[in-house]
Amino acid sequence: MSAIWGCVDLSGTFVDPDIPDKMSECTKKYRIDQSQSVLFENVYMACGLQYITKESQYERLPIVQDDIFFTADVLLDNREELIKETLSQESSSDGELLFNAWKRWGEKFGDHVLGLYSFAIYDKRKK
Repeated sequence: MSAIWGCVDLSGTFVDPDIPDKMSECTKKYRIDQSQSVLFENVYMACGLQYITKESQYERLPIVQDDIFFTADVLLDNREELIKETLSQESSSDGELLFNAWKRWGEKFGDHVLGLYSFAIYDKRKK
């Protein structure tokens, strides 16, 4: 498992550039193998990754695609099933699979995903 954090200014105001460092400070006391983040206008999302599975070392979170920002802390139990149902590659990380499940089934994706996860999604177009 990993950790996710961030903020979205729903008024559209740019995120203060000091916020990422302030929010990331508390993660320094934990064993994190890799941290990744995105800061774009009013959105800041970050993920501190721990390499738990063989696929987790290839995890690239947050994901930004078509004005959708997504990050997750995820460990899936039904990877093989999701790979087939979402037409994902065998090497897809758990985060990618969760994102692909959300893209395919929307709010009903939880009916198809088994495992431990928390996630954050922000659609910039829909706010």
